[in-house]
Amino acid sequence: MNLKKIKELKSFSIVIIPDQSGVQAKQRKFKLGTIISIVALYTFLVFVIGFLIFDVAPLGRMLGINNPTLSKEDIQEVEMLNRRMIFLSRELSKLKSTNQRLKEAIFLGDSTLIDSLSNKIKKSKDSLPTVKNNKIKGDLYFIINKLLQGKDKKLNDEVFFEKPVEGFVSKNFDPDKGHFGIDYVLKKGTPIHASSGGYVIFSDYTVKDGYMLIISNPNNYITIYKHCSVLLKRVRETVSTGEIIALSGNSGLITTGPHLHFEIWKNGKPINPKNIFLNYLQE
Repeated sequence: MNLKKIKELKSFSIVIIPDQSGVQAKQRKFKLGTIISIVALYTFLVFVIGFLIFDVAPLGRMLGINNPTLSKEDIQEVEMLNRRMIFLSRELSKLKSTNQRLKEAIFLGDSTLIDSLSNKIKKSKDSLPTVKNNKIKGDLYFIINKLLQGKDKKLNDEVFFEKPVEGFVSKNFDPDKGHFGIDYVLKKGTPIHASSGGYVIFSDYTVKDGYMLIISNPNNYITIYKHCSVLLKRVRETVSTGEIIALSGNSGLITTGPHLHFEIWKNGKPINPKNIFLNYLQE
């Protein structure tokens, strides 16, 4: 049947013949226009239903599958995680910088800059003796051991120490329990004075002791100031006795409140500050 005959066809009949014998065949007569209208309507309905399923109401949502797009809460959580990662990355960089400064402090202990302060200290020998006190541990001990051990000490000048602050002593020197200094209870931001003049070999933040400052003093002494809130002196700066070098605080992990932890070491060994404080002996 060619196209011309299809155009001339105005109506046709459909005969339904059942397989069972004895059942009368049925005949239905349809017009071509009616068939075309039904097919067009069916096609339109299929298009509309498909549009509603896949566009207006996604099939995944109808089937109970979560929407893959991020909600506002998800976006905020992702941003918070990104900020945390940036913060941790910066803290890691600070720790690396601190370790590098600790290494520099060790080498500064054998430099001519330290010798120029005492004017009498000779260069370190090749071999350095070790400290017998096994309770001294950590990076601070390593600095002190490298900095002050193995030097010939022929000094004529006396070294005097003053109390770095005026405050209530909450904990005294007790090396048997691992406490190598004195704790002064202070308000945050109280000025801290240099107990004795010298040369700054460390001034930075440490995880355990917070903002810490270490000064190399003449005659193989060093003084240590821990848990500060602000450090006013930098490495390689010289300080005078009584000069303000920092402000008290509560920094670091090993602290229970605003205070200053102060230590004095000589030849790699901690000593009781009260035994040599000038203004303590005069009281």
